[in-house]
Amino acid sequence: MRKILISGALVMLALAGHPSRRVSDVDAIAGRLQRLAQEGDANDRATALSALDALARQYRRQAEVESPEVNSLGLNVGANRCWRMLVTLKDIGDKRSLPLFEEMTASTDKGIRTTAVIGYMNVAEVLDTLPFIERLMKNPHYTVHEHSDVYRLLKERVEASPPEDMAKICAFLLEKTQTEQKMYIVELMDDVLAKHLHGYATSVQRAEAAEKFVPTDNEYRKYWAQRKEEIKGVPAHERKDFRAKGELLDPERKGM
Repeated sequence: MRKILISGALVMLALAGHPSRRVSDVDAIAGRLQRLAQEGDANDRATALSALDALARQYRRQAEVESPEVNSLGLNVGANRCWRMLVTLKDIGDKRSLPLFEEMTASTDKGIRTTAVIGYMNVAEVLDTLPFIERLMKNPHYTVHEHSDVYRLLKERVEASPPEDMAKICAFLLEKTQTEQKMYIVELMDDVLAKHLHGYATSVQRAEAAEKFVPTDNEYRKYWAQRKEEIKGVPAHERKDFRAKGELLDPERKGM
């Protein structure tokens, strides 16, 4: 039975590259490979992952040509099919797909990039997403909104993180708050830090962020105005300063 399933998967892999394949055919291929990965043995799983990986790469190439195929809705056919393969790999949740997800984040197609980021952020261990985020921030294709989506995904993962990981996550986010200029991104970080980093809620750093963002004129101003009022009642000498010696932002500690 296993050999029949594997043979069927490989035949579908060959058929999938044909330009006349319909969306329903692509869905069927992805579904069959997903079942093979989830219900078969280790060899079946490896075969399915390899097939999905090859399909995703093939469809990305189709999506990024100078004049890509477009369907009746105006959607890039190759990008749409690549997206379907990446979603299937995310649902399988095998860490062997992480290199592919990261490779796909360099796509010039926003849909492929976004799906690949979601895949990586959901499948990787939460601590492994931190250096991944650092690398993403250097990608010139990424927009500010895409950056905020990455931190939103991290926030979702953080809520279920074990206590032993939280200290490293908070140190990462606290450092990012010092350089990030977009207030809605800092707000995502701020919410996590206030819940999980002792002393942050009334800290010098949070007060500085509030002072920085309150004068701005947009929908996020209210959030920071509330934070400013909360901190105002705490005497300055009682506010924790994370730049103090031995704390997370201590320059000597960061250089160690």
